[in-house]
Amino acid sequence: MFDPADVPRQAFLTAGQAWLGCRGAGLDPNHCGHGEVTGEWFIKVNVIRDHYVVNARETSAWDDWRGAPKSKRVVGEHEVALLDDLAARPDQPLIELHPDWLER
Repeated sequence: MFDPADVPRQAFLTAGQAWLGCRGAGLDPNHCGHGEVTGEWFIKVNVIRDHYVVNARETSAWDDWRGAPKSKRVVGEHEVALLDDLAARPDQPLIELHPDWLER
């Protein structure tokens, strides 16, 4: 066991590692998440959040992901290439993304 205030880096996956693992390495996306929110959509949100954080954009509409209705907790085919890219290179220049569940 480890001290929860000093979590070893190898004790968890980054969102990008989880996304890429689900896309090509056989990781079951339903093993990612917490509570009743698991799967590709949970990973998607965290890939985007990680991208924001490494770009010093620490708050965003993505921080309210728990408010998304279940019907909106999906990953669209049109998002996959961008998510693959952000998962592999979260530190690329900031791409502003709007959560698809919020009213515009």
